[in-house]
Amino acid sequence: MSFLRQEFLEWILDFDESAAFEFGRYVAEYEAARGIEAVEHADVRDLQIAAITRSRGWTVVTRNENDFPLVEAINPFQR
Repeated sequence: MSFLRQEFLEWILDFDESAAFEFGRYVAEYEAARGIEAVEHADVRDLQIAAITRSRGWTVVTRNENDFPLVEAINPFQR
């Protein structure tokens, strides 16, 4: 595991305090838009990625745009 941390240190994003606050906001918005059942079935890792990117004002780049509602996301394979 230390090899990964050393080799990809610049690529690993912290789930810091700012992301944690955004996580709460994002999950509340997600629930309001899609319902509690959608939140319960969502992958928490995707919710965390969404929160990290929103807290930094970034865009998610993914093939699975549907996994990131309410987040600015692009699919580079469709362009």
